[in-house]
Amino acid sequence: MKTFLKNLAIIAIFLSPSLSRAEPLAPEMKLALRDFVAVQNLEKTWPTIIDGITKITVKQVIKGATRELNEASSLSQAERATGEKFIQEMAPKIAEDVSAFQRGLDIKNLVTDMSEEVYPKYYNAQEIREFTAYYGSAGYKKGAVIAREIDIESASTGENKTALWRRYESKFTPQEIKLMQAFNSSALGRKHQVAGPKINAECLEFMYKRTAPEMNKISERYGEMLAQRLKAASK
Repeated sequence: MKTFLKNLAIIAIFLSPSLSRAEPLAPEMKLALRDFVAVQNLEKTWPTIIDGITKITVKQVIKGATRELNEASSLSQAERATGEKFIQEMAPKIAEDVSAFQRGLDIKNLVTDMSEEVYPKYYNAQEIREFTAYYGSAGYKKGAVIAREIDIESASTGENKTALWRRYESKFTPQEIKLMQAFNSSALGRKHQVAGPKINAECLEFMYKRTAPEMNKISERYGEMLAQRLKAASK
């Protein structure tokens, strides 16, 4: 029974022991990445992502535990009732344990480690500086805000995001539109269109490996508690 909550570990995919790097980073690259992380305000972005995915995943874990409990044909009616009650009781406790773990994370160092591990595989220091300049521009920052607004509106109304972008275009100045188009059509912009999905996947993998051990401890702890409840119910 203690494996019922093993899936809790997937919460860790949006958080991240450090992966080994073949060679230490050159000072030029470390400085470029420091500015790159700062201009995107990643210290605030990642906790928001973590919080959102945690809420969703805790619900998934509860549903999965309930399904496995229902499929355990060897359980008596009393054991099954005990298990169902415990699963409902544990939901807020799991969420709190995970939140407490998250609050203890050093997000700044975590994001710095992640950027130093992943981005040098794809870009040199000069390209990182070009990204930093673009991400620091007024047009890009406005675009990031509008993208979030579009995501919210699309989710609530069901309207196509492409159509929404056309409606929001009037919020950009001609200079801002020109800047964004120039970057997207540049060699670096085209390179990022290919590398971007790979980088995102590696960042998530990094975060998973950094936090999976603690997530496993939480899932095992509640799995043991459930096993003890079922054992007591069978007496």
